[in-house]
Amino acid sequence: MLYTGIDWSNTNNAVCILNQEKKIVKQFSVPNTATGVGTLVREIGDLNHPIGIETTNNIIARYLIGAGYAVSNIPPICAKRYGERLNVSGKKDDPHDAHTLALMMLENGEHFPSVSVPGETCEKIRSYTNLQDKLTQDRTRNVNRLKSLLCGYFPAILQCFSRFDSSIPFQVLLGFDCNPLNALQMPRDDLRLKLSQVKGIRKNKVEEYCSTLHENIISIGEGFAETQSLQATYLVENILLIDKRLKSLDEKIQKLFETHKLSRVFASLPGAGPRLGPRLLAEFGDNK
Repeated sequence: MLYTGIDWSNTNNAVCILNQEKKIVKQFSVPNTATGVGTLVREIGDLNHPIGIETTNNIIARYLIGAGYAVSNIPPICAKRYGERLNVSGKKDDPHDAHTLALMMLENGEHFPSVSVPGETCEKIRSYTNLQDKLTQDRTRNVNRLKSLLCGYFPAILQCFSRFDSSIPFQVLLGFDCNPLNALQMPRDDLRLKLSQVKGIRKNKVEEYCSTLHENIISIGEGFAETQSLQATYLVENILLIDKRLKSLDEKIQKLFETHKLSRVFASLPGAGPRLGPRLLAEFGDNK
């Protein structure tokens, strides 16, 4: 029996193959090309040959899994701790890392089960949910940047809205072109009318927001207000675009989820809402 470790990278992949006596049988590297994959498959050979890699979210691992190889996903923190016993210097060394992964498969392979090939529906849901998570992170970063910006030139908005989960704060900002001077120059009645036209604001909140803005907006220089409002507009438009894409992904994921034969099982789990249910299905796949 042979055991393989692959230290994946964006360009070249270090590969180490060990025998049961922990001796290195082969050690080489292959690029992320069709030729490189062909070389890797030819050198590995047997489909039952256990393979360890730190992440299966890359082209090499996905090809091997699709071809039927027994590929195991080894958490990077586990590989790091294991490798520290063998490389006391701690210096990054790709061939050494590949050797560490192969050794982990030989000595502790039972703790790292091979990744099963997901069904087409589960694979799509997993891809969509991964994209959804990345977009959510992007939204959070943009909201934090916007709040920091507003704190420096339009803090009255933050006094009205402590949370930016809905589109209401963004609609209010765009209604003033994100410029506090536009709101400051409005008569109170016009300001009240502008706020009442924002979709989603309750009537009892219109007067509260109107008073907060009318009484707390600070007059600043036109040049400074213009440059800051331009930055804020870019951030607001980007956040609203992300929200639109997230809504579209929610719809795609829900439709796919409903077509799967196990959707009712995962939807019935305690706490499994419209976001968690599809994610559980994507992770467990068709394994009951």
